[in-house]
Amino acid sequence: MPENQERYLSAEDLYSFELVAEPQISPDGKNVVYCVTRADREDQKRYTNLWMVAVADGKNRAFTSGNHVDNMPRWSPDGSLIAFLS
Repeated sequence: MPENQERYLSAEDLYSFELVAEPQISPDGKNVVYCVTRADREDQKRYTNLWMVAVADGKNRAFTSGNHVDNMPRWSPDGSLIAFLS
């Protein structure tokens, strides 16, 4: 398909999407933890992992991984811990 040709979104396209939600800024404002949800084609389930980004340089890193549903991240008042549901 030519690059500029329009096409409709298919159900199969949904497997390539990652949805970002629940950003939580650290008490010192230096980091943000957030949820990334993806759909798995093989088992047709959705999984959510936590990611963190440093505000200063924009570098992202995985905070949790695997086929889990990790969500509702919250920083401790002093910013040393992150609590979440899994």
